[in-house]
Amino acid sequence: MNDEHKDLIRTIQKIYPRLSKGQKLIAEFISNNYDKAAFMTASKLGIKVGVSESTVVRFANTLGYDGYPKLQRELQELIKTKLTTVQRLEMSKGLFQ
Repeated sequence: MNDEHKDLIRTIQKIYPRLSKGQKLIAEFISNNYDKAAFMTASKLGIKVGVSESTVVRFANTLGYDGYPKLQRELQELIKTKLTTVQRLEMSKGLFQ
């Protein structure tokens, strides 16, 4: 995984204390489920964590992205570069616990 993508999760962790309650929910979901979040629209992600779509968009802006689609693309890149077969297996095990 290259540093740029690792930095996304690191950035989320770094700004976490300054986030609103709703944004913290998004941050936690993305940190733990970025593989799923990468393919969710802002609206679906909002519904999943219980916040408005605009909160999801503001979260992306807070991270320095010009809108949620840019954050979503970054998450998709993160999956492409990070996941090995073993990690995919470990992740799927986590889904069924």
